Amino acid sequence: MHYVTKAAAGPKCGDCKKGIAGVPCLRPTEYKQLPKHKRTVNRAYGGMLCAQCTKTRVMRAFIVGEHKIVRKVLIEKAKQKNMKA
Repeated sequence: MHYVTKAAAGPKCGDCKKGIAGVPCLRPTEYKQLPKHKRTVNRAYGGMLCAQCTKTRVMRAFIVGEHKIVRKVLIEKAKQKNMKA
């Protein structure tokens, strides 16, 4: 007898559903036998998101943080203007 295993689909990005570069397409039992540095990629959201989606998430988080800072500065300026007037 010759047993044929299922073909592996490989890991997909959680946002865009594309394949993740740098992570091999294996069956789940074969992933268990691999060392951790071969199961993921070395960046934020390592084996969960592709590089492009990770970039957009980081940029969005940075822009939201900057927006909060700008809002605080504008509120402080408005308070100082009201105190002078």
